[in-house]
Amino acid sequence: MIEDRNELQKATEKLQRLQSRTSVDRLISKKETVNHFQLYHDIILDADIDVLKLISSELEIKDAKQAVALLIGKKNGKVNVLVTLSDDLSKEGKLDANKIIKEKIAPLINGGGGGQKFLATASGTDTGNVDQVINQFKEMLKAPV
Repeated sequence: MIEDRNELQKATEKLQRLQSRTSVDRLISKKETVNHFQLYHDIILDADIDVLKLISSELEIKDAKQAVALLIGKKNGKVNVLVTLSDDLSKEGKLDANKIIKEKIAPLINGGGGGQKFLATASGTDTGNVDQVINQFKEMLKAPV
């Protein structure tokens, strides 16, 4: 039984890595320039916070310039959101992922969250406002920084 559980866990991790690689490729192909920011965003079905973090780490925008990512996952009737910023943005104080999550995103999804200046997450129960999350995030990037 333990061997079966371990095999199932390995298969699940392999599937998550494959999903992550596919999501990263899609994010790169959909990259937009908003104001002077390079924006990567997507809605990933059946993704919890752990999957979003895996995708974020593989996207590797930390070392990019003027880059932001908004990853939204839906799973089991919940919406999960991750915001990550390139180092230049978080160090210069132009944007703060923690404030964005707490002040802009969490209220839209009827949830809560937090994190650090360069990476923050939120989870909520209102899956119907996903498009509004994306639109508000883009509007925030258009505002003077």
